[in-house]
This record gives sequence, structure tokens and C-alpha cells, in this order.
Amino acid sequence: TPWLKSGLQPGDALLISRPLGSGVLFAGAMRGATPPADLDAALRVMAQSQHTLLTQLEPHRHAIHACTDITGFGLLGHLSEMLQTKSELAIELDGTAIPAYRGALDLFERGFASTLAPANRGAWRWLDGPVRLQHPPCAPLLELLVDPQTCGPLLLACTNAAASQLTREGAWIQIGTATEGHG
Repeated sequence: TPWLKSGLQPGDALLISRPLGSGVLFAGAMRGATPPADLDAALRVMAQSQHTLLTQLEPHRHAIHACTDITGFGLLGHLSEMLQTKSELAIELDGTAIPAYRGALDLFERGFASTLAPANRGAWRWLDGPVRLQHPPCAPLLELLVDPQTCGPLLLACTNAAASQLTREGAWIQIGTATEGHG
């Protein structure tokens, strides 16, 4: 049975499988601003198949309630898709836990962004509603939330017990939690 985006449940932990920031790294590279070492490091991660993660998830199959990959809409766009039919839920995001590729936040700080980023910034409206950042957002973090990804991470919602085991075992990083209500 495939996992759907729409299965988010109250109390679910939100996990991500790799860093964000590929959009800005490529945008910076096109203008000679991304250090080659930063681009090489990101490309090494992006070239790794995430297929092996599926075997890691198999024992937790019934504890995973929703799953998607983060692509052109960025993290916030894909979180909004998970929340689309869940008006009773909110997401608490820990901005300090969201992983970024080396150099990505610096490029945002210097004003670089992917050409798709302006269209994705409309998703910031979710921060005034069901998605709450637990720490005051800085401009680079806000940009990271809408940065379009190439070979982006998987994003999944699962029970806390599964999250605890998955984060201990390797690639997964907990970035937030689904909670009741966003009033």
C-alpha cells in the first residue's frame, strides 16, 4: 500500500531525509557565487539513492501516516499539501532542526534565490495559519522553507516511537510535530 500525503495525524513527528537548499546552490552556481566545494558536497548527497531508505522504513510501515518528496514547491509547499484536508491540524516546525546544505543559508543572506522561489513565497501565508515556526524566523530560514529542490528529501509523518528509532538509525532528522488545532 503506498503512503499518501493526506494521512497526517495529531502527534505525528515530521522527519526529513536530507538537507534543503539545492535550489539556491544551483542559482548561486549559475552566477559564480557558490563555492565549488559546497556544490560538490551537495551533489554527492543528491546523487545518493533514497531507495535504500524505503527498506529502513519497512518495519515501521504501519507507524507511517503520510509521506512525500520535497521538490519544486519547497518544504512549505509540500507541508501545505499534507495539511490541505486537515483543517483541524497544525504543524510546529523547529527552524533550528531543518538541515541546510553547506553554503545555502549564506547565499540566501547575500540575496540569491532560485528563479522558482518568488512563486513559492506565496506558501509563507501558511506561517500565519497552521504552520508555526518555534523560533523567530530569519530571512534565510524563510527562503529555505520555499527553496525548490532537485533530488530533494523525503518528508514523512509517523508516530513518535517510529521517529525515535528512525532518527537513531541514520538519515532521518525530526523537524516538527503535527498538533491539534491552529486557531
